Amino acid sequence: MSNSETASAYTWEQELRGVGDLGEAEWGVAFRRADPALASQLGEDADINAQGEFAEAAAAYHLSRVSLDFPRSTHGDGVNVDVYRLPGGTVVLTRFATYELYGPTARVLTTDQIEEVVEQVYAFLSEGEDGRELGEVQYEADEEELSPDTDSYFEGERALREAWAKLASVS
Repeated sequence: MSNSETASAYTWEQELRGVGDLGEAEWGVAFRRADPALASQLGEDADINAQGEFAEAAAAYHLSRVSLDFPRSTHGDGVNVDVYRLPGGTVVLTRFATYELYGPTARVLTTDQIEEVVEQVYAFLSEGEDGRELGEVQYEADEEELSPDTDSYFEGERALREAWAKLASVS
């Protein structure tokens, strides 16, 4: 579907502002309000498709992806958080992983401070690990090469900060 056929980022922002954390059910409620026609068309699949519909509508406001990777994992496990800053300034973090996560799949923030966004991104990446130990952690800013002793690796903060600064310089 094209953006002309789906809810706009502005409409999504109105529905998400002040929500906090979203799971599948909360996404479904927001979707039914943001785009009732499409949600109705999708029927029982609306809840499960809501986050994807948001991502499509808000694509122009996507700033960056920050990842938590487990390089020693047999299956290349990892968690990603996509960061969106919607037209009115609302920040939406959406989370997905290569394995089953527990807890919310999105978090809505009302801040204009990059430090708070970065802090929330790292917290959100680490939530729902169900006891998984992060072990020896390396951040992309620490070194250029990944240490062989690294159990967990965060990357994408630099790109997020650059995108945020670019956005701030345009405002």
